[in-house]
Amino acid sequence: MFSESKKRAFGLISSQEDAKNAVQKLQDNGFSREQISIIGPNSCGYECQKDFNLSPSSDNALISGLAATDVGSVFATGAMANIVANNAVGFLNKGLMGALESLGLPENVAQFYSDGVANGDFLLVVDGTEKEIDEAGSSFDNIPIQSWKIYRQPSDALSR
Repeated sequence: MFSESKKRAFGLISSQEDAKNAVQKLQDNGFSREQISIIGPNSCGYECQKDFNLSPSSDNALISGLAATDVGSVFATGAMANIVANNAVGFLNKGLMGALESLGLPENVAQFYSDGVANGDFLLVVDGTEKEIDEAGSSFDNIPIQSWKIYRQPSDALSR
């Protein structure tokens, strides 16, 4: 039986409000909490981070205050929180750029997104089938997302 390959899309959003709107739009369009992640600057504060808590359970729902070597202190929610938690030593040693590379991003793209978070942007990460990811990208009419890119998920990144 043929199963559609999983994709992962990445995009930078410059404001907290736009990031929250993007998450809400995705949920309104049927995306589950497990398919949506946000990585953002820890400086946005606890209430901001709590707004992005996308995990249905309390364990690894929100990882805050991670001191990455390349971007400073960040928070991660959703599936990315689990991925970061499971690879905490690598994240701390290689930074956000290394974590993004481990998800299958080319080095230059991982650097671009890592630099965006270091400059205060929010990194939106969406998991799904190719069709779901295409629908997600087309649903962001009024939300400015920079460099919305889609990649095939490496098989080892699928296990959470």
